[in-house]
Amino acid sequence: TYKTRYCMDEGFQNAVRKAAKENPDGYPKYFESRIAYILTTGGNWASGSIGNFKLTIDKGSAKNLVSFCGDNVRKVGPTTFEMTAKDFYPEHDIDILLLEPSDSGNGG
Repeated sequence: TYKTRYCMDEGFQNAVRKAAKENPDGYPKYFESRIAYILTTGGNWASGSIGNFKLTIDKGSAKNLVSFCGDNVRKVGPTTFEMTAKDFYPEHDIDILLLEPSDSGNGG
């Protein structure tokens, strides 16, 4: 269900698999954050759609992994991604998965 909900691409999945292989217990060492951004109330907009929609997501660190569903998403900086649309009618809320390495060196 994660793959579908967060639109995990092959690159994202490969990074998680690699992290799992590098850890002796076989699990990727990441702290997980899930962010849900409610957009489906967009039907309440005066025109029924969002005229100029722009979403910017910053994953915080180049070591972090981020995955979310969206059209016309482009990387605009080392840690930032942007999605823009004209006359955007949100059919789904946006779910964002952020994975942050837990390699703080405390042996966990």
